[in-house]
Amino acid sequence: AERRYDEARTEFERALALGPRTPEALQGLVRALLATNRRGEALQRLAALAAAEPQHALPLVIQGDLLYQDRRHVDAEKAYAAAAERAPTWWLPVRGRALVAVARGDRAAAIALLEAALPKVAEPLAVRAELAAQYEAAARVDDAVRQYEEILRVSPNALLAANNLAMLLVTHRADRASLQRADALVAPLADSRNPNYLDTYGWVKLRNGDAATARAALERAVALAPDMAIARYHLAMAQLATARSEEARRSLVAALASAEAYPGRREAELALDRLGGPPRS
Repeated sequence: AERRYDEARTEFERALALGPRTPEALQGLVRALLATNRRGEALQRLAALAAAEPQHALPLVIQGDLLYQDRRHVDAEKAYAAAAERAPTWWLPVRGRALVAVARGDRAAAIALLEAALPKVAEPLAVRAELAAQYEAAARVDDAVRQYEEILRVSPNALLAANNLAMLLVTHRADRASLQRADALVAPLADSRNPNYLDTYGWVKLRNGDAATARAALERAVALAPDMAIARYHLAMAQLATARSEEARRSLVAALASAEAYPGRREAELALDRLGGPPRS
């Protein structure tokens, strides 16, 4: 935390010598190596530990993650597959293989991997969350909704699932029952300090016609995460709904200044055009 990375690396190495399967020690060592631009050394250390501990899957998962980030998809797939052989009920190797499949342009294969793993893994709720995200990306909204609803049936206080389901509903559905369900889902998010949760809360409130509450929540979200383009767009829509056109114009300009792709970007462009474009300097 003090960025004394060489000293940190030494201590993490000592911890690994005492407990080669200590996950915090391995993760910390890799972070320290990456922070000092020693990515190659991190990969070598992971490979050595995986060879020395033939039943230990974590080094292979972290190795797969780094290779995936480097877009070395063939090597990443091999690392994740080897991890899955060592830990067949662990969900992380499955998620890794699914991400590689998506990166290769085969989302159907990713979905098939996750569906096949669901009855086998020890963390089915985590797989359901990943599966829901892939269903949504594949425009299988009903399937995504079912996965989130099952997560919430088993774990009613799962805020991330509630957040994601609420946003899914208001993004893809306009019927009253779906909007009311989303409104009920976001109730626990009202006092959150998480800008993503506040963004969802505000957007759901706006979609349900409560523009004043929406604007207040979205202002808090933007204050916490000024670079969050989608929250800027949502705030602009709430500002327009409460007759604050000049504030909305500024929010739209900020939302469109980002290169980030997000649902509603085209709507943001159209809204700014209707307002006459950016403010003149």
